[in-house]
Amino acid sequence: MNREERTDYHGGNGSYQEISNRMQNLSGQLYCATNAIQANIVQVGNKIETALRKCKRIRVSRELGELTRGEIAVIDTFSDESKVVIACLANLWGPCEVYRFEIDEDDWDCGIFGLYYKGSNEWIVGLIEKIDKSSYLYNLFNHLGIKWHGKIPVSDAKRVLCEGYANKILMTKNIVKISVLAGWKNGHFQHSENFPLGIPEGITHFPVHTKNFKVLDLTEEMAEKYFEEMRRIKDEKDRLVVMVYPFLSIIAHILSDKRHPLNFGLNFVKLSEFKRDKICGWLQIFNRKFCTPMSADISEKEFAHELRTLKDECLILDCTEHSDESPYEKDKKRKRCQKAYRTILENRKISGRKNGPICAGVCTLSSRFQAGKAIYNIFLDDNWFKEEGEALEPNVMEGVFSAFVKFVENHMDEIEEIIAERYGWKDDRESMIFRGSILVERFWKSRSFNLIKEAGIHNPIGFGNFFKETSYEDEENLEIFLQCFRKGIALYEVVPKDTGKFRADMQIYYDKEWLMIPTRIMDKIIDKCGGRKFKLQVLAELKESKILDTDAEGLSKRLVIAGERREVYQIKRDFFNKSGYVDVLALGGGKCADR
Repeated sequence: MNREERTDYHGGNGSYQEISNRMQNLSGQLYCATNAIQANIVQVGNKIETALRKCKRIRVSRELGELTRGEIAVIDTFSDESKVVIACLANLWGPCEVYRFEIDEDDWDCGIFGLYYKGSNEWIVGLIEKIDKSSYLYNLFNHLGIKWHGKIPVSDAKRVLCEGYANKILMTKNIVKISVLAGWKNGHFQHSENFPLGIPEGITHFPVHTKNFKVLDLTEEMAEKYFEEMRRIKDEKDRLVVMVYPFLSIIAHILSDKRHPLNFGLNFVKLSEFKRDKICGWLQIFNRKFCTPMSADISEKEFAHELRTLKDECLILDCTEHSDESPYEKDKKRKRCQKAYRTILENRKISGRKNGPICAGVCTLSSRFQAGKAIYNIFLDDNWFKEEGEALEPNVMEGVFSAFVKFVENHMDEIEEIIAERYGWKDDRESMIFRGSILVERFWKSRSFNLIKEAGIHNPIGFGNFFKETSYEDEENLEIFLQCFRKGIALYEVVPKDTGKFRADMQIYYDKEWLMIPTRIMDKIIDKCGGRKFKLQVLAELKESKILDTDAEGLSKRLVIAGERREVYQIKRDFFNKSGYVDVLALGGGKCADR
């Protein structure tokens, strides 16, 4: 081959050397690519193998469960159908029963559920309307001190509780009726300290939460102090009423169930200085840390709320009128007083409380006589109560009430039998006071006390005419009072107030407008036609109509007559001198000037 041919062969674009080099480069690149692909395949294979290995045990659910011994636990379920149990509640043991509660008094119909854990005898109670909130049940458990193990995240705990119980609560067929009022329920006297479900205040607020009842053992010394206090009430009928009425109030619901509802209330007419806390101390059943009456000067809304909470207790309402009050304020108290008697003793119903009547007693502290068959008036004059002796210790009545409640719980059949008995008195109130006297007598007998003896009742109690002295109609009793006085004045001298004469307990005085009758003379006259209760009732009515002039307190007036200070009833002369009547002064005994 010549030189030119060789040059073309080695130096051209398609030379063999160049092609060989390119082939070598391509072979190297292909080797690197193959290595990379193989490495990627190994890596992907490893990942696939890892994923496949993990797929064999993936957690597919976490839910609440109960173990055979009652432990409450979180149960994890995995993809391979294996389970892991994690204890979650340290101090709560099942089995758990789910309830819904229906409230007897539907004013508090707010939808309540209860989870009862038998193993630990514990209730978890809350509002149905809130269970769809994931944190509600969790907060309830925490509120009651239920402890969670730290292995369970809070978010999981909230979720598993909601998912575990919400549907069960909504679907449960277990319905339990409860009363959210203090008082008798299923043979037991419930109050804030022993409300059977243990619903804590703050979860939901019921009237029972505000009704505290201190349970004490009644000692013989406490009973003796109680009777000593009662014996200081001079009038034996009033004494018996004060001793019986709080016990009737305590069993008011039982009385109503047996179709003999408590049918009369007490009205204490304040005619002299008397501590209202003393009366509350005798009659107030709950919240005895402060024995004070409810003021009649509250709003209608507040008063209605208080009425709705009443059960097996005595409402004590202060309707006392004061001289510095406006006519509007006095009228408000009078209407409130009348509404209390009408609602509790007659209607026994109030708006918002449809299921079940009001079962309670009622007592008013007032400045006036209250007319009506459903009211027993007690006049607190200077002679009503003996002030000597030590004040009654607060725990004495708590011991007495506690013992009576225990007696009723242990003798319910006997109590109901006495209540159901029909007695022959024409006046239902007399049957009620007689029924109450039997119950209280049985109670004290169980404590080895004779009620009549210990109460110092010396005169036989005539239950057949127990309320007779306060049963007159207004016009009738005024007429009886008038005729009795016009007849009795003949035994006394009637002299001018400024005559200068003075004969103790023998003279009645007058001026141009007034007749001034010494209180002891009035008692002697009126005792012959109805007794002092009748007298005080009439005088209270005369004071209200401005016919009787008095000092700031009470029904009498202290005047200087013939140089002597005397306590008298100062009544307008015109009251005794109706058309066609002989002038009352002419009826007096002895000589009388200016007739």
